Amino acid sequence: MPRTRKVRSDRNHIIYLLRNNHTGGTYIGVSAMIGQAKKKTLDERFRRHLSRAIHEGKGWELHKALRGYPDRGDWHKCILEVIRGRKNAHQRERILIQEFEADLNTF
Repeated sequence: MPRTRKVRSDRNHIIYLLRNNHTGGTYIGVSAMIGQAKKKTLDERFRRHLSRAIHEGKGWELHKALRGYPDRGDWHKCILEVIRGRKNAHQRERILIQEFEADLNTF
């Protein structure tokens, strides 16, 4: 009988900010932490954002900005908060999007 992995809803999540150094455009996101490695989680999430922007070609504002400025040095990345629980993290993300007036969070 195959083992099924229990989906945990109480994992730690990072809420992060990406800011374009040239335009000042900001994006607030949330990602489940990889173990206890906050920086590794943020670096991996940025890499996935960049890969999707290049390969999927969606019209999302963040993807447009990443295609225009694809170098990692074009972006300031920082972790704003660590939140326990997926639901709590997504609720806090929505609040921070409004507080930071994150213009790259639009679709």
